[in-house]
Amino acid sequence: MTNDEVERFLKRYMDHYERKFDQIWLKQRYKKMYDYSQALLESLANYQQLATSDQFWLDFVQVIKIDAKLHLLAFVVESAEHSVVEISEEEMIAMIEKDHATYYSENMGFKLNERSSSSLLFLIE
Repeated sequence: MTNDEVERFLKRYMDHYERKFDQIWLKQRYKKMYDYSQALLESLANYQQLATSDQFWLDFVQVIKIDAKLHLLAFVVESAEHSVVEISEEEMIAMIEKDHATYYSENMGFKLNERSSSSLLFLIE
């Protein structure tokens, strides 16, 4: 992949989440969750020069963590849009901050007590 292709991919990725979280109902009903989404996207934008970074692997791990958090946040937002959420925004954000470390393992069918494969995605565990 060329640098231009990577930049286009990252732009599409960021645009996807910006559209997903840029919704009036989210801003009005869940301001803290909206602010959290913007903070995650801003953090991710700081890593856009990942491929040329001297600390590639440290940056890569941070990007994977942000990606897992964005996936979890998108799930929570979609759930909140269609039903009443019984927990506070602070509790939802705390849950995302805790559960992101096992997101990829669980998504690939591993149980929490099982050892995950040696994929680079598991660097965040």
